[in-house]
Amino acid sequence: MLKITADIFSGRPNPKWIVTEDDARQILEQVSKNTDSIDFSDTRMLGLGYRGLILEPVSEDLPRDLRLPTGFRVSNTTAAGQQISKRIIESMSSTALPHIHSGGTDLTDVQHLLKQENAVLRPMVPAQVTMTSDQIQQHIKLLQASIDFLSQAGCNHEEVAFDPNFWNDPSHVGHNNFYNFSTNRRTDTFAQPGRASGQMFTSVDCEAVKAAAIRDGAITPSPCPPDDQIPRYWIALVIAPNWPDYHWYRRCSDGFWAHKPGGTPARNTDNSGQIILDPENCNRGPYTDFCGYLYTQKKMNVN
Repeated sequence: MLKITADIFSGRPNPKWIVTEDDARQILEQVSKNTDSIDFSDTRMLGLGYRGLILEPVSEDLPRDLRLPTGFRVSNTTAAGQQISKRIIESMSSTALPHIHSGGTDLTDVQHLLKQENAVLRPMVPAQVTMTSDQIQQHIKLLQASIDFLSQAGCNHEEVAFDPNFWNDPSHVGHNNFYNFSTNRRTDTFAQPGRASGQMFTSVDCEAVKAAAIRDGAITPSPCPPDDQIPRYWIALVIAPNWPDYHWYRRCSDGFWAHKPGGTPARNTDNSGQIILDPENCNRGPYTDFCGYLYTQKKMNVN
């Protein structure tokens, strides 16, 4: 058998399901004959939105017989990878056994989403390693706007340096999401807004997710979080209305914003590979709705 994960969400658990032994062998045989269908790219380059399918054989027999890794991501940039992904998506609702969990979404809904978004055929945006002078000037303007926000309407808060190693440790990276990162709490529970307070959000929209975070102890000014609630972090919420999913960013002491898309590594770059100076105006992929800012507090409970 084969466990398949559709890596599409950032906050909600990704949909996962099992395919039968015969289907698993056929899929993996196709991969073994087209090794360029395996994606070996750095996961730190993946952003928000569809990040591909992850295949994990349930037993060791299949990968050993076919000389394949015990788990891998299907390439989204090669013809072979796209063909295999399309085959899996086309058949997922009919071949799937009772799935492990689906991120709160029915598998047929996930299938429809991937088809509708044409996600398999959409190449991931490569990271940009250089900026033009115009881009640098634009970033300076955005940084100044961020500083103006702090001086005019922001609350006193604390900022820590962006430390990806803490979050990207192999034993923790897949168990913590952006909510863990933004609140600076590595719980290894893939935290969800409202779960710690006993009342999770019931819909994926700005007001519902924000209210759930406030129930956990976040605060939106005014008033500002008091000094006895140090450390207080400045965070921003965005929504992907068509997925649906949500995502958070946290301001760091280098003046940039950082985030952690789902179970992938933490980073301080957006979907274009650019340093994030302003979460409201950066490339957020399908997370098009900007919901505003909140502050965390010492008493905030995340789970």
